[in-house]
Amino acid sequence: MRRWLVLAGVLSLLLPLAPAGRAAAADPSAALVRVAHFSPDTGGVDVYVDGHFLLGNVNYRTVSDYASLPAGSHLLELRPAGAPATSAPAVSSTAVLEAGHAYTVAGVGPHAQLHGAIFDDDLSAPSAGDAKARLVNAAVGQGPVELRFRQLSTAFPQTDFPGASPYLPLAPGQYDVDVLAASTGSTLDATPQVAFGAGITYTLVAIGGAGQPVHLLPVVDARGTAVAPVGGAATGGGGTAPGDLADPLTMFSAVIALAGIALLVARRRRAAAS
Repeated sequence: MRRWLVLAGVLSLLLPLAPAGRAAAADPSAALVRVAHFSPDTGGVDVYVDGHFLLGNVNYRTVSDYASLPAGSHLLELRPAGAPATSAPAVSSTAVLEAGHAYTVAGVGPHAQLHGAIFDDDLSAPSAGDAKARLVNAAVGQGPVELRFRQLSTAFPQTDFPGASPYLPLAPGQYDVDVLAASTGSTLDATPQVAFGAGITYTLVAIGGAGQPVHLLPVVDARGTAVAPVGGAATGGGGTAPGDLADPLTMFSAVIALAGIALLVARRRRAAAS
């Protein structure tokens, strides 16, 4: 009996440390919403939905995790970080969310003209063996932009500000990606070695302007079929969504090993006491 109690104690210590892993597929009766801060000269913001606080101090270049909301009409508001909930919002927008859909709600534009943009996200899995990606143009004052993959013939179409291209399939790999001004063909940003993994859906955001350099921000939308990433906000290099859960056999072996150590310590203590 004591052995099982020791093992249960070890398990109780380990379970809270198990990685959160991936979010479950979206509830088909609800919508998924994440918040992005793409305004280069605007400070951190607090996010409110229907008058209720949702996220605090979301900073430039940050994309939050997805949150599940009931389908229907919702009031989305951004306030300067730390501002009272009763203060006037910097951005206020009403969004009608459809069940089973996913959305990115972004603050875009320069601070003096800050406004909200809503993008419909496609979290369905890419074709077998492929990745897929789209371009979002959030670069202030640059006009329409395009993306060029130097090692591929894939071309993302000209995308106006603020707007999003369709999702396109990509062969997995590492590519040098250029952000181009569509009107002149000049390079606004050259990002070397952006990695794309099979089965992963990406949004490639052109951000900057208003005194900030133009930069390509890769964000992970989903891994597999409607599996939204969880973890820290994506800030480049393919996002920061955590990987797979630890191998179950490895976790089980670790539990057994720790339980054995705990039993050995308990036996030595009893021997010393006698």
